Amino acid sequence: MGADRQKFGDTIIKLDEDVAEIFTTAESVNQALRFLISITKDNQNKIQDLLIK
Repeated sequence: MGADRQKFGDTIIKLDEDVAEIFTTAESVNQALRFLISITKDNQNKIQDLLIK
């Protein structure tokens, strides 16, 4: 596995270098994505309004 790849379970995800510098573990990536999912769900109506415009 190359230095620019991370393995998460059976799925390999390639992170861009600038992202990999911040999110160095699978746990940190998952935590950030769960946070993004949470705020997306909390603001779904606002997001839909922005996409429609």
